[in-house]
Amino acid sequence: MSRRWMALLLAGLVLAGGALTGCQQEEERKVVSTAPEDQPVENDGEEALLVVGLAEPDAAVQELVEEIGEKYEADYPNTQVEVRSYGSWEALEEATASGEVDIPQLREENVPGAVMDGLLLDLYQAVDTWKDRYSLSQEAWQAARSMGKDYVYVLPYDFDQFVTYYRTDWFEEYNATAESAITPREWCRSWDQIQRGNDRMGDKCRVLFGGADKLGYLFDSNLWSDVARGRMADAAAAYFAAGDEHVTICTWDMAEQSVKNFRDRINSLAVPETLEWTEEEAVEAFVRGEGAILFASSQAEETLREQMPEGSWAVIGPVQGGSGAAVICDQYVGWGVSAASEEPETAAHFLLFLSNTDNNTHFAKEAGCL
Repeated sequence: MSRRWMALLLAGLVLAGGALTGCQQEEERKVVSTAPEDQPVENDGEEALLVVGLAEPDAAVQELVEEIGEKYEADYPNTQVEVRSYGSWEALEEATASGEVDIPQLREENVPGAVMDGLLLDLYQAVDTWKDRYSLSQEAWQAARSMGKDYVYVLPYDFDQFVTYYRTDWFEEYNATAESAITPREWCRSWDQIQRGNDRMGDKCRVLFGGADKLGYLFDSNLWSDVARGRMADAAAAYFAAGDEHVTICTWDMAEQSVKNFRDRINSLAVPETLEWTEEEAVEAFVRGEGAILFASSQAEETLREQMPEGSWAVIGPVQGGSGAAVICDQYVGWGVSAASEEPETAAHFLLFLSNTDNNTHFAKEAGCL
């Protein structure tokens, strides 16, 4: 990996990391309600049509939102909730911008751009006065405040964590004949352990992941896991240093060393083709035996269960860094409220109803969400 390529990667990651900077300008904030700050949002009882927009067809999610929508309509008979699928994220964004969609589905990578383009309303006041706000998990709070601790543009309903799959049968096979065995706790919990495994087992102990976009997640995780969470200004401002205003962690020597380590690890440990693969192709390569370590989403587990012998593989959490911890950027899907909605307060009220303790638990159970 050349120095120029790495610089371009870093520049791209810093730009893509807008969700972590919390730099939204106060004068650009578009809020749901102009009511006093201590007043919760309400449904005013007037006739209203709320459109919930999905990017792609998802029968389970659509059925659940429609079911919860019917419960809401029973309480507020003048409000109609309709769920529409738009076929792509691009089409959904256009419908959100036009006001055709009141409550759009959102992916974490789309939130910064949508906020910068003024497509979403800030839900901070609505959430701050919401009686169920303390039912949100720590991960959900972090995602909700990903544009800064005083802003809320999205309420997540599902997370997809980047985890580590590995070939237990290969490590056990090595241990059966090796003079110095590698204990299970030393197999692949950290980059250093993976490197030692590669030194002993050779090219069998190579790393697979799904393409350049996943490289960004690995880079962030490597940097944050080396630096450690306590040195960051905030979970929503992870590139900024704690206690040093306007200073980024990238100015530190330890961050520079972390970048160099990451470059060396990818060059020496990753299967070269993995930079061009999709996640599905990386999973297929893992099944074929092209690497001992697979970094992939939790959804890959279903494929591995179907296609690999029981006991031949296992899964643990994200790979750890030099601090002894794994710090990652959660990938999530959630809901927001369109800045062009004709019924912003009613839309926010329904979104909070959709996300309340009972409905969120039911949604997670039936849709298999985390």
